[in-house]
Amino acid sequence: MSEKIPKNRILNVSHLNVQQGKKIILADINFEIQKGEFVYLIGKTGSGKSSLLRTLYADLYFKKGEIELVDFEVHKLPAKKIPFLRREIGIIFQDFQLFADRDVFNNLYFVLEAVGETNAKKIEERIQFVLEQVGMESKITKFPHQLSGGEQQRISIARALLNSPKIIFADEPTGNLDPNVAHQIMDVLQKINAQGTAVLMATHHHAFLREYPARVLFCQDEQVSDIDREEVIRKMEV
Repeated sequence: MSEKIPKNRILNVSHLNVQQGKKIILADINFEIQKGEFVYLIGKTGSGKSSLLRTLYADLYFKKGEIELVDFEVHKLPAKKIPFLRREIGIIFQDFQLFADRDVFNNLYFVLEAVGETNAKKIEERIQFVLEQVGMESKITKFPHQLSGGEQQRISIARALLNSPKIIFADEPTGNLDPNVAHQIMDVLQKINAQGTAVLMATHHHAFLREYPARVLFCQDEQVSDIDREEVIRKMEV
């Protein structure tokens, strides 16, 4: 744990190298995210967006740099403590990653049980609450194959909300969805953010920058830098 992390800061990255094996993907990365902030992470395919997210939530090993996330110093975190970090954050994947052999209720029940919740009534109440947040309470007995892509992603978002995360890492959450459904998912994320949860969202849907204004981090040439949203929009219109 760290005593020095400012109360208004949810994430601080200092001199971080992101790597896959021995290959450096991103070098000397520095940025902060504040509590309740919505931040886009953009860049071409292969620029390192997903690798950066995985490094931030301790799924990819790194040798150089420091990550302060919520109340954890990730660079000092032993493997056995990583589950405690994950309880403070939410993760949304492009490919949903739901268990095909379980209905919605049991997909979510598994997560709460895995983090040590044993009170069945509390589990049921929490599941009902997060499903209501994403408009999926009527799908509680459905299996993933009975849901559309957009509905599966809503369940994935509900799963990310189970532990009341302080920040959500969303890796191309609309990447496999048609434009109309993508906007519905974006509306859900905006609602969650408005309630105080920070969001770092990797996306290639640059049109969102115009419709849902927010800060932009840009991955390019092994670097991550803040980029003016209007500059990105101008490039889109050329």
